[in-house]
Amino acid sequence: VSDVEQARYITLLTQRGRIKRMPLSELAAVRPSGIIAMTLEEGDELGWARLTSGHDELIVVTARGKALRFEEGEVRSMGRAAGGVTAIRLQENDSVAGMAVVEPKADLLVVTASGYGKRTALDEYPRHSRGSGGVQTISPGKLGDQDYIVASHVVAEKDEVALMTANGMALRTRVRTISRLGRAARGVRLVNLQAGDAVTAVARLT
Repeated sequence: VSDVEQARYITLLTQRGRIKRMPLSELAAVRPSGIIAMTLEEGDELGWARLTSGHDELIVVTARGKALRFEEGEVRSMGRAAGGVTAIRLQENDSVAGMAVVEPKADLLVVTASGYGKRTALDEYPRHSRGSGGVQTISPGKLGDQDYIVASHVVAEKDEVALMTANGMALRTRVRTISRLGRAARGVRLVNLQAGDAVTAVARLT
């Protein structure tokens, strides 16, 4: 951020689905050694930080194909020491794969470890209460037991995305070339992977 007036809040989310929202001004006086921004439970990790206005909607996606859209205001503003509240109810052996701020007329892009991806209109994701299980964004039968979602982003047609793999391969592609499909679909192949390789990260390039 250029300054702490750039946004009203910063919203943090962990891999185990704990979410916290606090005024960005709480981070105005960060020491060179850093300050605590969120108390984490043992074994959990901070995965995402997004600037929010106080009136935004968020969409959280899990590795096993669940997606939950809810209003930012359902997460009360907290101090720096707080550990947050439950964002999404995770099933066993599931974890969060992405969080994004909802944008008008945009799509949700999801990409799997095996290199498949798709975009789905955000209108297909109804709003639900924070802490619920959400809806399927890839059906379990299409995802299979071995594959999982590694990243999700809210994207516009004019954007590009960059994919990185565990073996160091990089691919950059235009969003408009990625098929728009329904929530149940697995998607189309975005990158051809060598044996033993997997997609590990996806970046949105606006």
